[in-house]
Amino acid sequence: MSSLPFDVVKGNPSPEEVEALRLVLEQLQQQAQAAKRGERNVWGVAPSPVHAPTLFNPLAFSPSTYS
Repeated sequence: MSSLPFDVVKGNPSPEEVEALRLVLEQLQQQAQAAKRGERNVWGVAPSPVHAPTLFNPLAFSPSTYS
């Protein structure tokens, strides 16, 4: 068990159970690495300090009858 990336601290698992756990952890690691290569999402990234943020003007489309 010393070659495993984790240690069993409680219980007495069989070699088959340890191998099953190792396979599950390996699959989860592969899925996480595949997710990293996905499309970059910039949601929540701070705006650029060089460009001013776009402001919303609620009066930009006011009806002309109230002008």
